[in-house]
Amino acid sequence: MRKKGLRSIKPIDVVVFLFVTGFVLLILIPFINVVMISLTTEKEYLQTPILLFPKQPTLQNYKQLFESGTVLNGYKISFLILLIGVPLDLFLTSTLAYALSQKGFPGRKAVLVFILFTMLFNGGIVPLYLVVKQLGLTNSILSVVFTQAISTYNMILMLNYFSSLPVSLLESARLDGAGEWKILWR
Repeated sequence: MRKKGLRSIKPIDVVVFLFVTGFVLLILIPFINVVMISLTTEKEYLQTPILLFPKQPTLQNYKQLFESGTVLNGYKISFLILLIGVPLDLFLTSTLAYALSQKGFPGRKAVLVFILFTMLFNGGIVPLYLVVKQLGLTNSILSVVFTQAISTYNMILMLNYFSSLPVSLLESARLDGAGEWKILWR
């Protein structure tokens, strides 16, 4: 009689285990290789490009990286984009979605078609660069913020949410004296 909780190992279990182990190694070995390369000298890397154990580990590469200031500059730029871009994106996306969710908005369907068209068929990177260049925003954080200032996908999600709200709720808010901005933010 077998004990409770124990089961026999079947051949499929071995195959699955070997497959998962192979997949894990396929992911881990390149990652470990990159970390070990960062801990070696350039000479050692050129001798053996696939390294799992460096012969003479060193932190010189990290020292050079942080002394150059590029990492801190990258974090500063990311923080500024977060500080400026996210509120701008949230404001523009939510206000556009709210306006398009209102049934009485003139030209609602035409605007929505234009927005969906740009989502499906964008102009590409060259026209975007030419616009940024004409606006004088090259080499500026504002070029990143303004070109990504509205998310069409998120706008559609918000539009669907606003459209799902009962009309009676909006009418009730208007009867209580709330304007469109107050309704949007509440």
